[in-house]
Amino acid sequence: MKFLFPIGPLIDSRCDSRKDGSLLLLFIVYHPLLSGGGLKSSKMKFKIRNKEDREAVKEYIDKLPEGKTYNAEIVRKTTKRSLDQNNLYWLWLSYLAKELGYTQEELHSVFALKFLGASHRVIYEETIVNIPSTKKLTTEQFSAYLEQIYIFAVTELDIQLPQPQDRYFEQFYEQYKNII
Repeated sequence: MKFLFPIGPLIDSRCDSRKDGSLLLLFIVYHPLLSGGGLKSSKMKFKIRNKEDREAVKEYIDKLPEGKTYNAEIVRKTTKRSLDQNNLYWLWLSYLAKELGYTQEELHSVFALKFLGASHRVIYEETIVNIPSTKKLTTEQFSAYLEQIYIFAVTELDIQLPQPQDRYFEQFYEQYKNII
């Protein structure tokens, strides 16, 4: 969501997510320098985690000088896939590799191609296939990816992949953890 505030010097803003689950607002304020007519920037950062943080941002905005334009951008925080998700994924790949006679890397490539798609580009008469990396998936996207693999294994391969909530998952984990 973007806001335009016509109340002060030009501000460029960015919003970054932090490890603690908060958002970081970055305001960059530009002021002409008295000598040379160049630009000087100052930054204001906000973490928005709760109502008090929201109030602090509102208070800051209310105190900005009037008469100029400000840009502010608020972006919902997303996180990269979790280590638990990644560990489960490679555990499943280990199990499937043993059951099907492929390597984990082969299955990783096949599933990424099958469920994440690929782009094709021709460079100097050679077709380049680019398969998206699972490293860049958010936790939500990676959950959907794992769900697709789970459904594929059950419906197409007739293989039941253990899930962490299953009673026998600990035994499954102990059996395949060293293969990851």
